[in-house]
Amino acid sequence: MVRSAAMEAARKEGEPRVIHMEVGQPDHATPQHILQATSDAVLADPTMTQYIANAGIERLRELVAERVTEQSPTVVTTPDNCLVTPGAVMSMATAFAVCLGPGSEVLVPDPGWPNYGLSASVLGATLVPYPCPADNDWLPDMAAMAAAVTPSTRMIVICNPSNPTGALIPEATLRAILQLAAAKGLYVLADEIYHDISYTDAPPASTLTIAAELGIIDHVPAPVKRL
Repeated sequence: MVRSAAMEAARKEGEPRVIHMEVGQPDHATPQHILQATSDAVLADPTMTQYIANAGIERLRELVAERVTEQSPTVVTTPDNCLVTPGAVMSMATAFAVCLGPGSEVLVPDPGWPNYGLSASVLGATLVPYPCPADNDWLPDMAAMAAAVTPSTRMIVICNPSNPTGALIPEATLRAILQLAAAKGLYVLADEIYHDISYTDAPPASTLTIAAELGIIDHVPAPVKRL
């Protein structure tokens, strides 16, 4: 990203423009009503600019919990189960830090978001890509995913809708992934940050809802033990 930014700064008028493929940067500004609401909240409550609980502002966590239950009506959660992070990178890194350690393997989609690899490498974990080929509509190759699981595998990461392809993983495929993870005793990290960005009439299937239907939400392996 540093190199592409430098290229963009040095670009002269008439030269080819720089197309960023490394970040999911929207091509529009933050909507005015969001900016106004943020400004109003800060002006009305000076504590909004002070230190807060590490888990995030309580009211925000309450709204997150409500949103989770709204998307997955069969799952009732509370703010105690919600953690607000400064961006998706920290969210992934935090989940990885809980579940992975040196020698761990984590299965990630290919093509996929490159920061999965950065978060894993800091922990000494190994990234194992599973193919999502174009001739399969950019969907996971389930046979290849199953074959990639080894005794060192701790987690399967799914991104739905996909970054960068935009592909939506069908409910049947999500179900198969969750069943594979349950059979192998693996965590599933569902990256659904683009849930509200869909080019179809139907919203993406909810991994959490399917996990609840399968009865495997609480059946997870123990966290990595650290010295």
